[in-house]
Amino acid sequence: MTEVLGGGRLEHLDQLVSPVYADRTPGAPNLRGPDAVRKSLARIHGMFSRVDYFPQQLIAEDDRVAAFYLMEAAPRVPQGAPAAPPVVINGMTIYRIAGGKIEETWVLNDQMSLARQLGYTVEPARAPVPAPVAPPPGTASPGAPPTGAPPPGAPAPGAPPPGALSPGAATPAAPPAAAPPPPPLPPPGGGPAAC
Repeated sequence: MTEVLGGGRLEHLDQLVSPVYADRTPGAPNLRGPDAVRKSLARIHGMFSRVDYFPQQLIAEDDRVAAFYLMEAAPRVPQGAPAAPPVVINGMTIYRIAGGKIEETWVLNDQMSLARQLGYTVEPARAPVPAPVAPPPGTASPGAPPTGAPPPGAPAPGAPPPGALSPGAATPAAPPAAAPPPPPLPPPGGGPAAC
């Protein structure tokens, strides 16, 4: 399987993946069969010039196999740009096997680590600030901000709403002068991932 996924030997997919195969990972495309895996691998190999899977553990019970693996991939860079350092992420895939072929997968990869290694930053969402209760007309609370001013702790006017990404969050960090920007992040899921 590692030769098929990492080495791009897609001619063997029909021997390994059932025609009714489905990736059950939340957010994965609703595609079926070996072609779903081919499309997923095309996206991955479009982002990375080299992808290698290193199985660490395999656990099998009944019709399920769980694979824990490391994936090392070299990001694609524009021609003439210096090579980007490889990214290494942990992943786990649960396979359901029927008739000797993979029928379903559930994939969990360390997307946060991947994002950081590609140069992205992620910031936590801010907790919402409750709206102040207005005093009855004609009264003012001592120390209250002037009318129209945001309450203490509230975002400044023009700031993103609570929970929104702040400028620079989940966006590529400023690359070194000669380095290209990081590639877009892959969507969740993506077919059988290792083994």
